[in-house]
Amino acid sequence: MSSTNHNLCVDNPQIDEVFELETGEYYKAKDVIGNDYNKLIQLRMELLEQINKDNPIYRCPMCHVAVYLACNRHNDDKKFYFKHRVEDGNCPAVTRGSLSKEQIQAIKYNGAKESPAHIRMKEIIAESLSHDPDFSGVEIEKVIKGADRKSWRKPDIQALWQGKLRVAFEVQLSTTFLDVIAQRRLFYKAENSLVCWIFKKFDKENALMTQDDIFHNNNQNLFLASEDTLKSSKQNKGLMLNCHWHEPTIQNNKIVDVWNSKYVKFKELECDLNKQSIYYFDHKSEKDELTVKPKPLLVEIDTEDLKERFEDWWCSHNETPSNDDDWQSFRNEFSSEDIFIPEYPFQIEHLLNGLYSAKYGKAIGSKQKKLIEVAHLIANLRNDFSVLQTFRVALLVYKRASQIKEEDKSGKWTKRANEFRKHIYDDKYKRNMKLDDLVSFLFPSVMNKEMWNKLKAIDDKHILKNP
Repeated sequence: MSSTNHNLCVDNPQIDEVFELETGEYYKAKDVIGNDYNKLIQLRMELLEQINKDNPIYRCPMCHVAVYLACNRHNDDKKFYFKHRVEDGNCPAVTRGSLSKEQIQAIKYNGAKESPAHIRMKEIIAESLSHDPDFSGVEIEKVIKGADRKSWRKPDIQALWQGKLRVAFEVQLSTTFLDVIAQRRLFYKAENSLVCWIFKKFDKENALMTQDDIFHNNNQNLFLASEDTLKSSKQNKGLMLNCHWHEPTIQNNKIVDVWNSKYVKFKELECDLNKQSIYYFDHKSEKDELTVKPKPLLVEIDTEDLKERFEDWWCSHNETPSNDDDWQSFRNEFSSEDIFIPEYPFQIEHLLNGLYSAKYGKAIGSKQKKLIEVAHLIANLRNDFSVLQTFRVALLVYKRASQIKEEDKSGKWTKRANEFRKHIYDDKYKRNMKLDDLVSFLFPSVMNKEMWNKLKAIDDKHILKNP
């Protein structure tokens, strides 16, 4: 969720250049988008807030309509592009679908009753606030009228903090348009109030775009509420929330964000009205301090040593390694090399077991005895089709065809191979490209494009002979 080695712009964006009215300069979309995820999400919010103030930062150079940043998500890979605020057909760059945002919202929400989960979340927050003596005037879905009497909002819950600061609590169980978030931030700021976004659950490896938009514009803090936080609120006589945050640390001469979480009392939080931010951990100050602090002179990681140590460690297990200190240490080392690795070993157990088994010609990390048994196990993975194709490339790379043929006494593998050759290039078998850097690091030959093309040619030839 921070900087990467890869530009975060989509390939071939419709709007490949933007115009900054204030300076009169033109900038490439890819240069504006860059590779720093945290800064990009903050820019996303700033662009829409400025559009809502009728003072857009960037415009389309062809039609001069204001543009903002939209996200294109595919296979957990988030890519961004500039999108027209409105589109009337007069610009050759087409960035919007046939349905407007309002139409999409109507289809999604109109006529739908509020879910029991959303109602319960509001009850949890309201009841938690009732146990906090620093909060008063707790209201559920009461309209707040703006100073201009034309604008208004109806937050899920609102209450007065220490009799002075109005805090609006907004429950988010699904995605919300960034424009909605930006408008609410501007409204509450104008009313000298503060908005606090609350979620029911959070998967840091697969966060909703809404959560990213809020997290990276809230000093990299995010709050959850649940039956457990309600219980804790009663016990601690104050509103308790489950806070998740990024904590920057120096690892191998680089600043790396590490996840942390804790149940926190609202009175422990810092409130910034101007930035519409509520946070427990001051990520920005901590990162700024680490940035200017003299860093210890460390020897660069020996990547070959890291590869060998990880391989020895993984292959020494007869079953999936546990999420222990060794695993977390390896995750930190890979992170310092900008290599993504999942939070838990089981998330890549079949992939790594299959590739190491192909490399050494024997079963690694499983109860199977032979390579052919590993092959059948991977072919049977109904919940992870993405492993099979990479495993087949590994068999080709490590020249295991003759071994597989020899061990395939029953001929079942040959029969299965003939069947899945016809479908192996369907989308459901597409590899998880989020793991490409990891596979490239541990098994560079397996990610060789020529080997993938060679296997494709073999498959195509076989299909022609056996239609």
